[in-house]
Amino acid sequence: MTAMLGRSASEAKAYFQHLQEESLRPYWEGAAWALPDVSGMKTEFTYQTADMLYYDLRGMGGFMFWAPPKKADASAPTIYISTLKDGEGRPLGGGKTYRLHVPANVPARQYWSATVYDWDTAGFIREAPVVSLDSYNEKASRNGDGSLDIYFAPQAPPDRANNWITTGKAGRWFVIFRLYGPQEPFFDKTWKLPDIEQIH
Repeated sequence: MTAMLGRSASEAKAYFQHLQEESLRPYWEGAAWALPDVSGMKTEFTYQTADMLYYDLRGMGGFMFWAPPKKADASAPTIYISTLKDGEGRPLGGGKTYRLHVPANVPARQYWSATVYDWDTAGFIREAPVVSLDSYNEKASRNGDGSLDIYFAPQAPPDRANNWITTGKAGRWFVIFRLYGPQEPFFDKTWKLPDIEQIH
């Protein structure tokens, strides 16, 4: 019985990971950034409609998001875009160094954030000193035009500690970029978030 339950848990986890990859749809043409399945938001994360229960997607949401809100706050919407890959279509992997160039004037009334998650657990990278960076961070170095470069690596690149988010030394990981209070340039796609690039 213990062995059967162990195999079943592993199979369910692999299926939820598969669903996550399959449900992502590129937001900008040819981009790695994608919107997750929106059935959770549309149903206030019950995954139920008048005639249907999105059972598999609810399971995926429980695994990937851990504790979605009981009820979405329509007065302060949030957009989540996610990527599992770099701009070349390669899975984001541990032991490498990546850069994300966040353009100036991110269309978010409140703020934006970029957060890294472990692909295997859908949680933060274990023992990571830095899991996220957001627009409230006053220590992060900005470029002359107001843009900001974020570095993803197991160790902070030289002179980039304030712009660094920790990744693992091995295994896959993914990023969720959140816009709190998204504005029209995001929806009409006149503003675009570049793909993550591997630099080492």
